[in-house]
Amino acid sequence: ALFLLIAADVVGCMYVGLAAIGEREFPTAKRGTGAFNHEYGRYQEELGLQTLVAGFALGIVLSTAMLFHLTCWGYCGERCRRGRCKLSQVRETSCFHEDSRWGYYLLFAIFLLMCSIASIALVFYYYPDIITEADKVLDSADDSLGAIEDLLCPNVTREIKAGETLNSLRYRYNGTAGVLATCYKNSVAGFVSQSITNVNSSFAALDLAINSVVPLLGAVNSTIVLASNTSSAAQAVNASVSVMANQSSIIISNLDAMYSSGGNFEGYLPPSSSIPTVDSTDKAAASSATTESQHALENLTVARSALNEVINVTLLGTTYPKAKAADANVTSNLVGIGDKVLEHVSDFINKENDVESYRSTASTYIQGTSIGLAILLGLSCFFVLFMIAGFCVKQKKIICVGTYGVFILFFWVCVALGVTLVLSMLIYDSCGCDGSYSAESCVTAKEVVKNQYDGETITLSQQDFIVDREMIGALLTCPSSVNQSGYVYTPTSNFVDILQITAAFNITNYITPLTTQLRESSQNFTQTARPLVEDAQQRLRSAASLNGMVSIARGYNFTNDSGRYEYLTGQLTNPTTAPTFYPTFNATVNAKNIERLGILSHTNGAMEQSRDQLEHRQRVLNVSAEAAGSEMDALIASLGSGASRLNSSASTLESVRDFILTANRYTPCAVLGDGWSSVIVGGYCEQLYPAVDVLAPGLILCIVSICCAWFLVTMMKDCLTIERDFDMAMFRAKEIGRRGDIKLDPMAIMASPSEVQEKWEYDSETEIQQGSYRPSPSIPYSERNSVSVAPMNLQGNRRATGGRLSVASGPSSQLPSAQSRTSTSSTPARSRMSTYAPARKRGSSFRPSKLGHKPKIMPMLNIGQKAVLGSKNRKHRDVFGDE
Repeated sequence: ALFLLIAADVVGCMYVGLAAIGEREFPTAKRGTGAFNHEYGRYQEELGLQTLVAGFALGIVLSTAMLFHLTCWGYCGERCRRGRCKLSQVRETSCFHEDSRWGYYLLFAIFLLMCSIASIALVFYYYPDIITEADKVLDSADDSLGAIEDLLCPNVTREIKAGETLNSLRYRYNGTAGVLATCYKNSVAGFVSQSITNVNSSFAALDLAINSVVPLLGAVNSTIVLASNTSSAAQAVNASVSVMANQSSIIISNLDAMYSSGGNFEGYLPPSSSIPTVDSTDKAAASSATTESQHALENLTVARSALNEVINVTLLGTTYPKAKAADANVTSNLVGIGDKVLEHVSDFINKENDVESYRSTASTYIQGTSIGLAILLGLSCFFVLFMIAGFCVKQKKIICVGTYGVFILFFWVCVALGVTLVLSMLIYDSCGCDGSYSAESCVTAKEVVKNQYDGETITLSQQDFIVDREMIGALLTCPSSVNQSGYVYTPTSNFVDILQITAAFNITNYITPLTTQLRESSQNFTQTARPLVEDAQQRLRSAASLNGMVSIARGYNFTNDSGRYEYLTGQLTNPTTAPTFYPTFNATVNAKNIERLGILSHTNGAMEQSRDQLEHRQRVLNVSAEAAGSEMDALIASLGSGASRLNSSASTLESVRDFILTANRYTPCAVLGDGWSSVIVGGYCEQLYPAVDVLAPGLILCIVSICCAWFLVTMMKDCLTIERDFDMAMFRAKEIGRRGDIKLDPMAIMASPSEVQEKWEYDSETEIQQGSYRPSPSIPYSERNSVSVAPMNLQGNRRATGGRLSVASGPSSQLPSAQSRTSTSSTPARSRMSTYAPARKRGSSFRPSKLGHKPKIMPMLNIGQKAVLGSKNRKHRDVFGDE
């Protein structure tokens, strides 16, 4: 009943799981900490206690019990048997002297053997599942690692698996950036490569934009030169106008003086009204042109200062060096991130190799343990079978061999159970799924990972990021967010957002100062320099227009006036002709007019020169103003294009910044969530644990079956001893009853103790079993063959006679001689056995040759009050017990 109860419990454990029994708390603290050491020590105690009770301690206890059992039941000698285990006590027990029960014992022993064989078959039926499930777990791990490698960079993965190394790839592709460029754009490494390309191109565009505005300084300087020429020309024109105004006044005043001197100079001098004059319009135009050109020059000078500040100080002095540094830093940071990506690819490939190594090691270990377990359990069952076979063939030595074999192996069977339970409990406890297998429900495994990586530091772009428990938990349960087009961004489904490492991809601190300076420079071009240039251009054009309004003595014939002045001078200097010009000649007046004619002649020539010079200066002014205007058109256009390039460069930098910030669109974490669900939860916890745990019930059933069978068969050995005693009693009773003067009475057989002891000594207890009993040769052979005892003569009521046969003796001389006990008979052992055995019919109850025949009596020779069968060996003297 106890065996059936244990078997039912074992079957129930196959469904519930032995590892679920008991309270244990798996250590989840971070390794290397004091908390972990404390939890680990406590868990060792809890696990050790439960597995030792189930395995090691069970083996020690049962092995000790088996040792005491062997001692008490005579397997170390009859002297060791004590109390109820003494043979005399056992013989009186109904379980042993009722031979009809022996068949049931044998059947139950065979049943236990069959149970043990069935339990071994059960163990090895499920044992291959461990290899299968372990392979599935490792296959899932391989698939998860492959998915992560594909996410990072499948191209590099293939090349490394083909035998390349990262260093050789860097050498072949001229550095990390070249290696990253080989990765697909939708991979993490491809994104990093694209970011590096965009950064380099944007900073190259910035370099071109800055260099494109540098020539503006030369253009504005050239414009200033032309404006300066225009201004100088305008000033010269204005000066000429002033000079000619003075000259015209001198001529007119002298002509008027001569005409008013009383002389008759009509026809000899030009009328004063015909002399070219400088009116207010000419003066105003010349003055205004000068002012306009001067203002234009001033504006251009201010514009040049502004451009110089922007180009030389801001762009070349600040922005350009910052751009170079930013380009180098951002590129270096991105290359660093790319290096980490490539190193992770290499690490994951190494982990794949480790997985294969684990697979090989696990396969070797599992196969080795299966062979060892098969040998251990197989030998245990074989020895039990050996014991049962020894009982069937009635060979106690065979039973002893099987008994000691099981005893030696049994402890290690229990150890195997303990090891199985340790493995099962470790898996069960480390998962903590409690029968519900999902990424959220396996809390212990999640806690282990969360605590292990809690507080870890990730260094990216020269920044440190601290990982906390919530981040790890979110990664382990990261959902898949994809559609037909690929990954669909959500804040909870990517590494960057969950780990909060966006700052590693944020280059705003590099880009913003540059874009600010670029936009300010562009604004300076369009809102400061360009308006000044445009105003200067307008002023120069106005100066040219005003210059065109100055028209003094244009086309006037100063040569004709000069001839007149010379002719009249000659007439007035001639004393003969001079008086002819005066109504009343006055020498003083005439001399004064001659002086006036000299002034007129000189001033006329000078005015002619001034007119020519004025016209030349006007032409210079017009040419300079026109050239300056054209230059300023180009300068204005260059300022606009320069500003546009600066703005475009700033926009490009901002777009690169924004692109790099989209790293969260290229780092989906579903590969980790799927790997956690498939490898740890679905494989390790849900599949591998039951495959290991299901072995324990089979081992327990095997242990119980072998243990029960062992204890039963070891006790059944006494059945053979009791049967042997029955045979010896029959042989001895027949030898005494053969003599005619000895009456064989079922109720009382009496004889002299000395005679019985003398006549019935024997050499060993195996003589009767082996048929080597040697009767006294003093009895004639013919008589031995003719004498037989009917079975009914020895039948009697065992209980009525106390289980003994009485012997009635005749004269001692009729007993066999003592000297004849050492003689041998030529009759073969088996024929002697049959000769001196009591005659019995088929099915006789004298001797249960077949187990299951119930003996009607328990024969013993009772001489007086003692059994006095003698022996050279003390153990044979007590074979029938004490009084």
